Amino acid sequence: MLLVEPSRTQSGIIRKYLQVQGIQNIAAAASGQEALQSVRAERPDTIISALHLPDMTGVQLAQQVHAEMTATAPGFVLISSEAEGSDAGSLSRCGKAVLVKKPFTPEQLLDALRVVWKPLQPVSPTERRSTIRVLIVDDSTPARMHIRRSVLTEMGLADIVEAPDGAQAVAAVAGESFDLIVTDYNMPFMDGRGLVGYLSRTRPRRACRSSW
Repeated sequence: MLLVEPSRTQSGIIRKYLQVQGIQNIAAAASGQEALQSVRAERPDTIISALHLPDMTGVQLAQQVHAEMTATAPGFVLISSEAEGSDAGSLSRCGKAVLVKKPFTPEQLLDALRVVWKPLQPVSPTERRSTIRVLIVDDSTPARMHIRRSVLTEMGLADIVEAPDGAQAVAAVAGESFDLIVTDYNMPFMDGRGLVGYLSRTRPRRACRSSW
């Protein structure tokens, strides 16, 4: 599977969604051209792409992939917001392609993948029900609010804990387990690099993913 997303944070969240469902073979690209190179070299079964990429739109990427490969083109899932719906209108002419509108849940993303990707079989409601725990680490209250409301909540995540610096994040991680850590770089007491270094040294086996 190829995940095309210029935002490291959103890419990490979607990757975690997929890994929870047992999908581990996930390549990543941050631009349309990088995605095209990966498609030509690796021939992925499915592409998940944001609408807005640095060098083209996700629709243009789907069109080019479909033009080059036609019948053998991979399935395509385009992620866009309600406001971007008109820009994604021509996706129907790109073969096995579906649109997922933000905000979406992990279940909605998986339902879209089942439409375009045969190997992904339905799972029981119990297996589909999962909680992704997120820790936001940033000394700026407005920044934490933006990450929570405009990024994580929009992606369907609700189990979110906040810490105003790296030292308090260390205390939080000591008592709880997190699937995803989103951390700022410059913070008092312990910066983002120090936090990631501490976690990699002391908790290498825990399911923690970090980004800044």
